[in-house]
Amino acid sequence: MPLSVHQDGAQVGVGRRIPDGTAQFAGPGAIIDLPELGGALSVAEIYARLTL
Repeated sequence: MPLSVHQDGAQVGVGRRIPDGTAQFAGPGAIIDLPELGGALSVAEIYARLTL
């Protein structure tokens, strides 16, 4: 499952297949569930040390 981390704002695209074909995006307060890896990832943690 690919993740697309945006460099201009706190937003992560989640590359999962959805039946209607739409993309999923997670914003600053979101938690991304990663069942494939047995855990989850906070979008805030990804951007914690960055200045946007």
